[in-house]
Amino acid sequence: PNGAEGWGHIDLDRTVRPMDGSTMLTTFLDDGPSLRAGYGLLYSFDLDPSSGVDITLAWSDTPGSAASGASSTRLINDLDLVFVSPDGTRWLGNDFANGASTTGGSADDVNNVERIRVPAGVLTNAGDWTVEVHHRGGQSQDFALVVVADATATPTADLVGLERSILLSTDQPLKDDIISISMSWLNQGTAQAPAQRVVLTDLTTSSVLYDGVRSPLPSGNIDSHIILHTFATTGTHTLELKLDVDNDVTELNDALAGMDNNVFTIDVEVSALGVRVIAYDDDGNLPSTSQEREAAAVHDLDVRNETAIDIPLRIQHEGTGNRTVSVAVTQVQAIDDAFPGVLLSPKDAWSKGLNATGPYAVKEFGTTGDHQDLTLTLSDLDAAIGGTGPDRYAASGTFVVDVKASYTDQPFVSHTQRITLNVGRVDDVLVGVSGTLLPNGDPIAAEPGDSASFSIAVMNTGNAPARFNLACTVDLEGWQVGLDGTDASTLDFEPLDILEDLPMPVTVTVPPIVAGAPSPDVKAEVICTVTSATDPDFTHVEVLQVGVLPKTVFEVDVSVGGLRLGPSALADSVNVDSGELVELDALVSNIGNVPVDLTLTMQLGNPLWAYDAEIDGTSVDQKASIPLTLQPGTTETVRYLLLVPPTAEQGDENTYQLKTRKSAQSFVTNTTKLVVAEELEYVLTLPENASVSVNGDFTFLDVDIENTGTTIMLLSWSTGLAPDGWSVAFSNPPEVIAPREVKTARLGVMAPPGTPASSNGLEVLIDVAANSGTQWSNTSERLDVGVLATMHATLDSGVEGALLDLVRGDPVQQTLDVSNTGNLPLEATCSARVENSDGDTVSGWDVTCEHDSTPLDVGSIATMVVTFTPGEDAATARSVLVVELLDADGAVVGFSSFEVAPKPAGNDGGLFGVLPTWAAGLILVVVLLGLVVVGLRVRGSAVVPDMGEDILAAGAHGQADTDGQRRADLLDTGAEHDLTSGAVSQAEIQAALAQSIEPLPTPAAAPAVPSGRPPMGATPKGLPPLGTPLPAGRPPAAKPLPPLPAPAQAPPLPALPQPTAAAPPLPPGGLPEGWTMEQWQHYGQQWLVQNGHA
Repeated sequence: PNGAEGWGHIDLDRTVRPMDGSTMLTTFLDDGPSLRAGYGLLYSFDLDPSSGVDITLAWSDTPGSAASGASSTRLINDLDLVFVSPDGTRWLGNDFANGASTTGGSADDVNNVERIRVPAGVLTNAGDWTVEVHHRGGQSQDFALVVVADATATPTADLVGLERSILLSTDQPLKDDIISISMSWLNQGTAQAPAQRVVLTDLTTSSVLYDGVRSPLPSGNIDSHIILHTFATTGTHTLELKLDVDNDVTELNDALAGMDNNVFTIDVEVSALGVRVIAYDDDGNLPSTSQEREAAAVHDLDVRNETAIDIPLRIQHEGTGNRTVSVAVTQVQAIDDAFPGVLLSPKDAWSKGLNATGPYAVKEFGTTGDHQDLTLTLSDLDAAIGGTGPDRYAASGTFVVDVKASYTDQPFVSHTQRITLNVGRVDDVLVGVSGTLLPNGDPIAAEPGDSASFSIAVMNTGNAPARFNLACTVDLEGWQVGLDGTDASTLDFEPLDILEDLPMPVTVTVPPIVAGAPSPDVKAEVICTVTSATDPDFTHVEVLQVGVLPKTVFEVDVSVGGLRLGPSALADSVNVDSGELVELDALVSNIGNVPVDLTLTMQLGNPLWAYDAEIDGTSVDQKASIPLTLQPGTTETVRYLLLVPPTAEQGDENTYQLKTRKSAQSFVTNTTKLVVAEELEYVLTLPENASVSVNGDFTFLDVDIENTGTTIMLLSWSTGLAPDGWSVAFSNPPEVIAPREVKTARLGVMAPPGTPASSNGLEVLIDVAANSGTQWSNTSERLDVGVLATMHATLDSGVEGALLDLVRGDPVQQTLDVSNTGNLPLEATCSARVENSDGDTVSGWDVTCEHDSTPLDVGSIATMVVTFTPGEDAATARSVLVVELLDADGAVVGFSSFEVAPKPAGNDGGLFGVLPTWAAGLILVVVLLGLVVVGLRVRGSAVVPDMGEDILAAGAHGQADTDGQRRADLLDTGAEHDLTSGAVSQAEIQAALAQSIEPLPTPAAAPAVPSGRPPMGATPKGLPPLGTPLPAGRPPAAKPLPPLPAPAQAPPLPALPQPTAAAPPLPPGGLPEGWTMEQWQHYGQQWLVQNGHA
């Protein structure tokens, strides 16, 4: 469920026949029970939640205020739905997580529909479950409850004590006074409670005040009983009320099951007889009986005329001797209307006081001076009548104060009399309207499509919160009225407190312009009526007018070939060919409600491109500035004929700016750009009925791409993320495609073992990005891949390496694990043979295999035994033992192989034929070391003649080289008439570098995709490598050359080789990193231009 869709559509079939798979669920309905505030009902079920549970509680709430915030509660009567498991776990209504009920949340106090939904399979603890409906506050409310589950209703009674199950006629009774004690309790279960025994006990004195058997109590009803009693002792008396003492009633909660709610206790303070507080009646007489005294303690306030009341009291001494009496008066408190036993702080501030201060001296009862007459004054400090503003009455309600008289020296000898004051309800209201006229005295008005607003304010001048309703209508069709920012034309004010006012904004929306209407001379009449929810006789009507303002609005839509270009900032360039005649249509519309005069002006970026203009097929003389007059709701089309010069080349462009102007401040500009440009377009063609086999190998599917554009495109291929176990990748897809060329990319798909056969086993997202160097395009397609029914097995021999030096004539048994990795039961026969490296069968081997012919389930593993024996005539060279599983048609469904070789039949004689292999190797190492040592010694003893003097000139040693002059002379080659210089020019460096570069080798062909299956147990991980991306930025700068030697005479530099027409010249640093020669042939020139080498 969510706030936008609610609970979805009604499913009539599931409503009539609720099912969980094949299990028919039961529907329970209780429509119409009523609950009072503070009470509840409990429904018990023998329920199995494994099939799911759906519970719905709904009620029609008493109308509240529609002006409350959307997130605040508007409920007058708040009911709550609770679902309780056998272990006490509780789920609350409308407490959801991902569409299912959860625990730990809070009760819903906003909605009047509450649901609990437990999906099937979430809960499994069957047993006694309870559905509870509680009334949290408000008035008496009926409701409907529906429960759908695999359950059986078990109606059960449940007796429970109330908050005031024990209620005394006075809160502080006097010793030896006769008082009444009321006992009450509720049956909150769904079954009638049979006759039950009820006992009321004074635990302080261990005396039973009442012991009786009560009549059967129906579900949801209250039983009560009143007794008279006199307390014989003072102090605290604890009274205990026990329901169903003998456990005659089977209950959901009692001393035997659940939580014991059959016991209720209360403490009562009993005072000694000695002093009494007595209120005079309205006639000024002193009451004599207890009933008269209680009636005299109740007073009514004349709320329209008074804000205070004087209540005469007598403090009567009924004891012996002279005493001093203290009198205390509690604060004024209000009685809760919903729970009369609950006292609340009053809304208004009240003062209380006596006309004389104590303590008071009184004499013995029966003598003169045995009493003290006082006057208790209660004043509402917030009330004010007769002032300059509206009267503020005392807040309505029932208020009480307790007057307690007690001996000063013996406070426990006391008496308390509760004084009750009733303040009646007064309903008064003031209504005011503002914002209905403009400053010039005309009625308010708005442009079409806009709104005019005014306000109706309501002030509650009564003495209790009140609710009011406002309803507004308009006499013209199409006009709308909205209240308080909503679209509702009828709305309730939120409850207004005393002297609280609330303005209700009223918005009148003028309908948008259609065909030039509404015109400025139209006026609408708005009628607003204010009514009171608490005073049906109150009605206030306001009538006003709303006018229409003139609105000048026009728009211009520019299109080419019927394709709308849109606003200038968002309009795409129009690709055209040289010599093309482009028809640019400007549709000018007057969407206002008054006539408009316009001028259309066309400006060209390149005025050499020719153009013309026409209206309704007629050429316009002044095409540069065209005047138009449009009536409201009319349109006109101006067609501009734009000629692209035949000599325009690719990349040439021109801008056409059309300005439609009403005034210097009111105009619309539309800019259109024509570009002679290349187009980047391509089409992907996916294979039809694509499917793969579950054989542990890739199945390749052909994806065709056609270049339908006008430029060479570089392609980049990718696929979406595949589910776990699936492998999806392209195998060497094409990276370059020429215009109008069609190429094929091979998409490899490998399904995980055991994937069930399906027509839509996998959805592959194929993404192709193309660019031409200046344009980019991206296309994504989805390919549905089916899974074929496949019989396949994986064979694991467990052999690592090869089995060599097998004894001829001795059979060898090798066990292989057979795993059914297909999606069909494996029914196959085994075949084994020995082959050479060319795949030909080798003789001299005896090979057999044993395999259980019982079909092997998908995902299961079995074993097979292969027995092979090398014969005497078996070749010594390594061979391959091939093991295959064949289906009924002879097709290979499983394969494994490993190398085998027998022991050599004999040796070749000689030393190494006799010695073991390790000994022969050791001898070879020793001999080689000896040869190395001998060679080094011979080289060290050889005499090498020094022939250096042969190359010296005669007399070279005639002078000693004491100062290095001879060395300087040798190095001096002279500088006159020399072809070299002290520096090397840039041209010489480039020429030498070009001469030193070797021709690049021809790029190797793309490796072919291997045929057949990949090695068992080595499924490739991840995707195959994609093509190397183009290098970003400039290539790395060339390292500086070392200084060149200064030759005696520079030889002539050879001419640089002329580059072939097929490829641009290479940069100084050689082929850029990551490039192939084929890429350089097609795009090398672009790289040179971008990197400043062209």
